[in-house]
Amino acid sequence: MKKETTYLEDISGLKIPGLRTREALNEIEYKHYADTCYDYEIGKKKLKGFSRESLNKLHRNIFYKLWKWAGKKRTSDTNLGVRHFQIDEQFQHFFEDLKAWELKKMDPVEIAVRIHHRLVHIHPYLNGNGRWARLATNIYLIQKTRRLFLWPEEELREEGSLRKSYFTALQEADQLNYAPLIEWHRRMITPLP
Repeated sequence: MKKETTYLEDISGLKIPGLRTREALNEIEYKHYADTCYDYEIGKKKLKGFSRESLNKLHRNIFYKLWKWAGKKRTSDTNLGVRHFQIDEQFQHFFEDLKAWELKKMDPVEIAVRIHHRLVHIHPYLNGNGRWARLATNIYLIQKTRRLFLWPEEELREEGSLRKSYFTALQEADQLNYAPLIEWHRRMITPLP
């Protein structure tokens, strides 16, 4: 069965002329994301602490060849994430919570899961939030445990049971029930070589 083509509605800020479909954009975004992941996973690039500046730089590193606004917070609302005027406040709460989780000596895997959930929830950029949040999560986990989550990127892009279980677990975490999301992530964890 042939997939239906989805045309991009908003291409403002897109640096690649002629790119018009969601499918083509996903392929190009994934390549840049995969290349950036590799650089961080092998230690070629490093994230210097978890700060708003370092997380913006991480988004920029992934998407600067695609979007003029890479690494810059959105200034309008989208169908996902907090309202655009709440982004700064939500980031502040996130960093305070991250510090508290670490002071409580919470399991690093659980902290990584909570990082992933919160960054996806804030959704600070116009595009690329999921991939950016997954890479930030892995960088944290690598720094703390020398392990990472092997994200099933292809399956997460396609409709199916894995994608559905992922979004269901994220929705549970929205209600402060992190157990399904932690379990979902634990199935994806692997040590670095």
